[in-house]
Amino acid sequence: MVMIFANREPEWRCTAAACGAVGSTCGIWPEEREWVGGRDSATVSEWELVCSDKFKIGLVQSLFFVGYMIMTTAARKVEMEKLCIDEIL
Repeated sequence: MVMIFANREPEWRCTAAACGAVGSTCGIWPEEREWVGGRDSATVSEWELVCSDKFKIGLVQSLFFVGYMIMTTAARKVEMEKLCIDEIL
């Protein structure tokens, strides 16, 4: 679910009269655009992860999965130790 939510770039519309036919959010200032679903509709819009900050989306996903692997390994180790103690008693 984190991947789907973090990657989704919501629709936006230009609020300035001078926008013209800009096809990307990189061509205009943040004050000149408005996110259709609201600023809190996605991680991309909430933290302005567009243009030069777009790499941070992949960074968040990578950190999530590294944490998942570490915690899974730690939980497995604790479970194995518990099984060994139960066998001794």
